[in-house]
Amino acid sequence: MIQESIIQQLESYYNMFVNTSVPSMLDFATDTLFQRVKSIPYCAEVLERVTTIHSYNSEEIENVNIDEKGWPREGFSLLPIITERGIKQYVAYCIQYHQYLKDNGKIDYIKHVPWLTNNTGKGHDSFTEEQNFRNGFVRPIIDFLISELRKDSFVLYTLNRYKSRIERFGINYKDEDTEESELKLHKKLCKFLFDQGLDADLFYSPNTGNAIPDFVFSNIEGNKYIVEVKYIKQNETHQVSIIRDGISQLRQYMHQNITPYGCLYVFTEKEERYFSCNEHEIITVYIGNKRASTVRFKEVNID
Repeated sequence: MIQESIIQQLESYYNMFVNTSVPSMLDFATDTLFQRVKSIPYCAEVLERVTTIHSYNSEEIENVNIDEKGWPREGFSLLPIITERGIKQYVAYCIQYHQYLKDNGKIDYIKHVPWLTNNTGKGHDSFTEEQNFRNGFVRPIIDFLISELRKDSFVLYTLNRYKSRIERFGINYKDEDTEESELKLHKKLCKFLFDQGLDADLFYSPNTGNAIPDFVFSNIEGNKYIVEVKYIKQNETHQVSIIRDGISQLRQYMHQNITPYGCLYVFTEKEERYFSCNEHEIITVYIGNKRASTVRFKEVNID
């Protein structure tokens, strides 16, 4: 399973970072670790997403680190601010704070993380400072990425990668047969997912007597993720009903498989993007005759 190989890769990179025993090399080791992590496409996408949601520019970082009186904020008062909205905010802050330190030439990163310093007045030896930096600044980022990989975000990431590929290069850029059907689209998606390391069982079916799900994945923790595929042709006039039926099918399959995770994957020739304000994920993939980048899509709420 590709998630496991990425986790092993992250752990390997982190171990190389930890084994850097020369204190003067710690900044370089930190830069190298983050560079390696961001070279993994999935990790780069996750970190970009979380830093977009919790964004800090240089001025905001400097303001966060200064209290109301204009003094550098001590760690005990800074930490609640950068963790107010949970681990994602903290990871986003650490990623952007590292970039801020690097861009502004602030060497010896350990000295610039006040929330990891000792406020007792007794001081820390260099070994303890390095441990605090590794465990409190760097390791949470690795743990966050591993946690995301163990959940179902990798399935969604891969499905969105296929959407991007199709809308950039077209559905038939490797095929001579240009006549589409839901089954052909289903098979093309299946091949792509398999190539990406997601091995779905097309013939998985609980003993229900009903139609079977299009895709059933199992993540590392054994939770199932259901994907139902629909195809909307250009001349279709009942697309909203088709998508609502797809949502109903998806909900039924999720119930049968005892899982809260599922996605409706809609190929459409229409210049529309479908969305739902309810709990179900809908990914719309445009396969019409125009370039997706030139289309002004109509947003269609199917609720």
